[in-house]
Amino acid sequence: MSQFYKHTRTGGFYELILIARIEGDPCEEMAVYRNNSTGESWARPVAEFFGEVHNVVLPGMGGAGLAKARRFQPVSAKEISK
Repeated sequence: MSQFYKHTRTGGFYELILIARIEGDPCEEMAVYRNNSTGESWARPVAEFFGEVHNVVLPGMGGAGLAKARRFQPVSAKEISK
């Protein structure tokens, strides 16, 4: 079953395809994910994918105030198809 996420800053939807290890450093894991709109695939360290970002303006804040939030928020497949 696919896992879907919404990018906190851009609002784009992404599918987490897999978690891969880097050949030269098997301790380093990368999240491989695909943009739901463009089909482009990306990779970033797992800690970064599931980590927090600082100083982001969250939806509903009207541009006022900065917050700390997860870079990617889990969403359901239903939310993507809206």
